[in-house]
Amino acid sequence: MENLQRSTTLIIHPAGDETTTFLKEIYSSIPDQKLVGGELNSEKLKKEMEAHSRIIMLGHGTSIGLLSNCTESGIPEQIVNIYHAEELSKNTENIYIWCNADRFVLEHDLQGLYCGMFVSEIIEAAYCGLGLVSQEIVDESNTRFCEIMGQFIHLDKFSILNELKVNYGELAKTNPVAAYNLDRLYAR
Repeated sequence: MENLQRSTTLIIHPAGDETTTFLKEIYSSIPDQKLVGGELNSEKLKKEMEAHSRIIMLGHGTSIGLLSNCTESGIPEQIVNIYHAEELSKNTENIYIWCNADRFVLEHDLQGLYCGMFVSEIIEAAYCGLGLVSQEIVDESNTRFCEIMGQFIHLDKFSILNELKVNYGELAKTNPVAAYNLDRLYAR
């Protein structure tokens, strides 16, 4: 496993949505980080991206980008989107954790660790055909995923993916949400 060189990491984790607070575990131990979670605009965010060598983006999103509830209008907007693709392409160790981030990464030929549809709520489990699962099953998956990511976040994208496949894979043997998510984790 290759350790990443120590560098400044930009964390984009939009505030204002309690359903994604569990993701903080992923980046809580990263030194030299800058967390952006409050109200943003695309131009300021692009400038922040230019100043960092690794960008970790977490929260709710779609195939066209990461959503933010922290907008002037109060209506969720794509805070990371096509406007940022060129800047994101300069960093090969970025992390994209939001629903359908795979489509965004592939559409813009980006590099990093990313996921497809990611079940983190009961309603998403039902939507994805997992049936009725308990909150405990979802919470167990969310917690374990974040613990593993947080433990290995200092590694390169392929090593993190390998650790997830092994460690999160153990939970996936008994947890249908973890099994679903595990099948939708990628690195390129």
